[in-house]
Amino acid sequence: MPIREARALAGQPRGLMLAWVLLVTGGASREVLENLDELLAFNRRVGNRRWISNALGWSSDCYLQLGDLERARRTLQEARLEEKALGESREGLAIGDSYGKAELEGRLAAAQADVAGMRSAIQLLKSDPSPGEVAPLNLEGMLLYQQDHLRDARETWLRAARVQKEQGNFFWSMLPAKLGCAVFCEEGSPDEGLKCLDEHRQPPSSKWDVMRSQFLVAKASCRHQDKDLAGAGRDVIEAFAHPEAAEDFELRVMGNIILLRIAAAHGERTKALAGLRDLLRETESRQTKALAFEVALALGETELEMGRPEGRARLRKLQQEARAREFFRIARLAGEALDRRLRPRG
Repeated sequence: MPIREARALAGQPRGLMLAWVLLVTGGASREVLENLDELLAFNRRVGNRRWISNALGWSSDCYLQLGDLERARRTLQEARLEEKALGESREGLAIGDSYGKAELEGRLAAAQADVAGMRSAIQLLKSDPSPGEVAPLNLEGMLLYQQDHLRDARETWLRAARVQKEQGNFFWSMLPAKLGCAVFCEEGSPDEGLKCLDEHRQPPSSKWDVMRSQFLVAKASCRHQDKDLAGAGRDVIEAFAHPEAAEDFELRVMGNIILLRIAAAHGERTKALAGLRDLLRETESRQTKALAFEVALALGETELEMGRPEGRARLRKLQQEARAREFFRIARLAGEALDRRLRPRG
């Protein structure tokens, strides 16, 4: 991650845009936040409230990626107050501007399994006079996915990726492409999903290690669903080998779910149970409800496989809560896990 280059540019007003690009493409980390604090301090000294608002918005995005939703919300609120003091200006960059902050609010809502908040952000983005089709498409894909409209979610995300590529934004095309390709695997077509992920992955020469790691975890999930446990494990271990990816909270949680499922399949069920329970406590304490649902599903299935009665109770509770929050995909998966256990063998 090019932190030194970003720090060198932090004191140069004309270099602030490039500094932001270097920081964002390097991935969220505590070091990134330190550099954003430097950008914020510089702009407080010179009294540039527009860039203060921008830097706060980027910091909020970093906190979200690090899994610190409370700080992400507080920092975003502070950014909004700075923006309000400036009036209705549309100038800025990505997460830093008004349009970007609305997109960030939608992603925060998604992390908290707040469907109403996601819908509100999508409507706000669509009503914004600023040109931009991709941000609402990304959020619409998230909403469709969690509401179990898998085909529509896949098509929406891949459309967002195409739009970004057509606009020359290859880096920004990769996230919706990764999400869209991964849906093929959930639809029962892991070969097609892996092919899609390979077609959309970044060039080998690029330095975007966090995005590379995200693609590897998506591939691992596909391989796991296709019962290729060895391949799935290799992909996660390679993803975790990139130091820049170590602090991405969602990546770490989803990668560890796969590793612990593999451990359970290899007979290390006590290890898997302990690891999944630790992950559940962590995701719940951080209020990352969407990730907590994913962990609870894996834990409940593992408990059922071990014949533990708490597994059935956990999955029933998950099914009810997910359905109440309109996270119908998770509710369906919990129900299917319960049905598999009830179905006679042989």
